[in-house]
Amino acid sequence: MAALMKKRVLAEFSQSQVLTEPPVKKIRTLRCSASVSNKNSCASGDSSSALAYIELLDKCKAGNDALQLLLRISDSLAQVQSEDVSLAAKRLIERFANEPEAAVRAKILWVLAELGGVAEDPADKADIVEETANLLKNEESHRVKSQGLATLLKLGNFHRSVALQAARDHLPDTWHGVQTRCLSIIGRFLTANTSDEMLKFVGNYAHSQDPRVRAQAFETMAELHSRRGCRLPASLFSGTCDALRDDYEIVRRAVLKLIWLLGVEYPDNIIVGDGEELRMIDCAFSKICGLMGDLSPRVRAAAMSLLGMMKGVSRRFVEQALDKKQKRGGDEGPEVEERSGSCGAFIHGLEDEFLEVRTAAVEALCSLSLEQPNIARTSLDFMVDMFNDEIQDVRLRAIESLRKMSASVTLREDQLETILGALEDFSGEVREGLHATLATSRLATRNCLHMCVNRLLDNLARYPQDKESIRACLASLGASHPYLTLPLVPQLLGRHPFFDTPEPDVDEPSYASVLVLIFNAALHCPSMPALFTEHAAKHYHYLRDTMPHLVPRLRPTPTPFPSLGKDSIEDDETRDRRGREFLERMVVGAERARPYGRVHTQLLEVAGVELDRLAEMDSGMEGAARFTALYIRCLLLLRSIVQELSSPPSSSSSTISGSSSTNNVAVLLQHAQKLQRLFTGLGVEEISLANDIHLKALAVELIRVTRGATGSALPLARHFLSEADALPPDSRKLPPFSRALVLQLPSLGEAKPGSLTRLLIPLLLTPPAQGEERLPRPSTMTRVCRAIIEEPRGDADAALKFTGGLLLGIPLTAKILNLRDPEMLRIKLRHPDQQIQLLLPRQSDLRSQTTNQSEYRLRTTVLLSHQVWMEACNVEVSLSLLVPSSPICTHPPLDDPCVIDLCKPVKVSVSPKPIKRGI
Repeated sequence: MAALMKKRVLAEFSQSQVLTEPPVKKIRTLRCSASVSNKNSCASGDSSSALAYIELLDKCKAGNDALQLLLRISDSLAQVQSEDVSLAAKRLIERFANEPEAAVRAKILWVLAELGGVAEDPADKADIVEETANLLKNEESHRVKSQGLATLLKLGNFHRSVALQAARDHLPDTWHGVQTRCLSIIGRFLTANTSDEMLKFVGNYAHSQDPRVRAQAFETMAELHSRRGCRLPASLFSGTCDALRDDYEIVRRAVLKLIWLLGVEYPDNIIVGDGEELRMIDCAFSKICGLMGDLSPRVRAAAMSLLGMMKGVSRRFVEQALDKKQKRGGDEGPEVEERSGSCGAFIHGLEDEFLEVRTAAVEALCSLSLEQPNIARTSLDFMVDMFNDEIQDVRLRAIESLRKMSASVTLREDQLETILGALEDFSGEVREGLHATLATSRLATRNCLHMCVNRLLDNLARYPQDKESIRACLASLGASHPYLTLPLVPQLLGRHPFFDTPEPDVDEPSYASVLVLIFNAALHCPSMPALFTEHAAKHYHYLRDTMPHLVPRLRPTPTPFPSLGKDSIEDDETRDRRGREFLERMVVGAERARPYGRVHTQLLEVAGVELDRLAEMDSGMEGAARFTALYIRCLLLLRSIVQELSSPPSSSSSTISGSSSTNNVAVLLQHAQKLQRLFTGLGVEEISLANDIHLKALAVELIRVTRGATGSALPLARHFLSEADALPPDSRKLPPFSRALVLQLPSLGEAKPGSLTRLLIPLLLTPPAQGEERLPRPSTMTRVCRAIIEEPRGDADAALKFTGGLLLGIPLTAKILNLRDPEMLRIKLRHPDQQIQLLLPRQSDLRSQTTNQSEYRLRTTVLLSHQVWMEACNVEVSLSLLVPSSPICTHPPLDDPCVIDLCKPVKVSVSPKPIKRGI
């Protein structure tokens, strides 16, 4: 047996195999033309490739090969140089003249349109338009004509007369694609001083047999009227209304807009129909309302959107749209029954099965209610009913609409009960919108206010994360209903007529929220402080210090000790002034000391600490104090870095000093980015000081890289010079370092890192004269960007478990204050292995607050995935700003200089588990 196996193995080993190699594919190299090869190869490599493809196009015989080359040409057109556009267009036009296949000719015209889009010279664009129009004169293919007209539509603005003449010439074509393109060109490029014959000429195509041509004709007339300044005659209204009975949806949608335009343009023109004289705006409103029974939801949604934009409609027509029953009425003369198509149009829209129609109906009803307050009172019940809609977006629109209408309506108890039912909604966005709506509402009775307060407190107990919005709502309710709050004060404070009650806990959320309501009402009701309990008067001072934005300043100050009232008033009145004086005193003391001296350093260190305390104590001075303290820290850090870089390195401490200087430079770069990115409301002087610190940080980074052996410093030197070029030429108002750069950089011969370093070191080492370098003095309008994470809270004991390798969703709710650029916001995740991950939130999850455009609310779900861990570990979640890093940045993209934290991280315990095997 062994011998047999050995024989078999030897046979297989000695067996030879013949491998058939595939034939060698011959590659033909392309030689560019002389005009192309003479150009710089580095700057025009992609441009040369595009021209090479165009040259190769002349040698293609098959249509499929030509189409493939045209696709490659279109991909490389973005890098075509401006001087090569005319040559490329000429070659393409020559190929078009000799091309027999219509598909290739259409693709050539498409490439010409793309080529005109990348061309920078308007003359090249005009030449392409003219040549395209000439090519279409002898063209017979309908699709090629349509593509050529699309090219004229894209580039026709650079040669309007040629594009319009081509549209007129090809409009009699029998294919709908050519006719619609021609009508689009006419609508976009026709001038205002056109003749009535041209309008009639376009109007004739509204009776075309093809519905696409009819729809485009109506859209062209609407565009001529609204954008090109060609006023359509009022006599067109009757014929346009007849087109509402068209069988095709696209035609009816186009007719809707034209009717709306005519009604808005000629609102008081009299239209006679069915034996009744109506204003044109009323007739247009009635006609558009009649389409709420259309079979197409797009037509219904478009009709409802246009209804909301109609101004000056008679009140009886709007009221008829809110009532399904036919009304009898008239402003003058005997009452007659209205034969109107607007019966119950808004009711049908609010009850429509498509959410697009319901959303448009809510917005339209809100727009009309804002114009006519009487309509707001009539439509209030219908708007409140939309709070029970099954779609969250519709509920949000209804809540926002009611907030806008709140100035014209007063809520009754039955309406308020329906509204307050939405406080149990699981969506935090719905609850917060409802809080904002209640804050601006007017309540009818004391029972309404009491019911509203109780339901808000129940909401607070169920959703503690709504504390801030609930307290803001109660503060607004108290300020707007002081005399409804007055009889409720003893009940809300739990005051007994005979017995003393125990002191409530001021840190208890519901009690503090009730005090916010009462104190805001007391500001407008002088007799209310007499009803305060001794505990409430004592708690006023605590809440005034902890929540100054919610608790107003009362005069006289409620206090259980009358002798302390006057001092409290004086302290409240002078707090803002004292904070400003303290900031000025700290800055002046540091400026008067000798620069770079020991006393100067100590004063700067003390000023930084004291200003941080001022920012924590006084919210009004927070932004100014934070900016000044951060600027002072940059000065101190810069001084230590310059001393390290200027001192000769010793052999024993060269490694330690090099690493410390690298870390200090990274921290300085981050502080400089904070000065430029985090603060709003800065003056010109503060902005120039922030830019000066940024230039100094780049300078020490350049010196560090130049002296080290970490690579070339030439890109960093060029970046520094580009930043310095942005300085204004007038150097009189610049800081000393920036002023020296403006004066000395022009004399620098060549931008080499060595010569630039030799220039920068003396500028950084030379101390300014006493009183020459000024510290920032930001105004009280300065605000600092920060974030408040409301969810996750970070105090959960149980870990979030999920299957390892799959996704875990962590709900994140946060408020971002004073955010300048929402595009820079990132969600920062730090894993237990110290790896950092930055996530870009969806744009729909970040919404601006209605009260302040610089405040945003982020509601999203953070997706986390990891392999199995042995035990639960914490993942840190925070919000940060991702600073756009330059291409020469010497730090990792996720390192500290590029990422600015907006809040402290919240720790979330996570435990990825192994997959459970089934039985």
